[in-house]
Amino acid sequence: MFVLEVANDELMESLTRQAKERGIINAAIVSLIGVAGHLHHARIGTWFARAHVINLD
Repeated sequence: MFVLEVANDELMESLTRQAKERGIINAAIVSLIGVAGHLHHARIGTWFARAHVINLD
C-alpha cells in the first residue's frame, strides 16, 4: 500500500498522475481522506486529500 497526497490540484487527475509516475497502472483506492464533493471532478484548494492505494498488478 502506498499513500498519495493531493493539494492545490484536481483530485483524480493528480492521483492518476502520481500513480503513473510510480509505474502503477492498475490500482485501487482503499481509503480517501479529506475530500468532499463529486469524485469525477473534485478541486482540492486550501485543504488536502490523502489516498491510501494498493497496487493490483
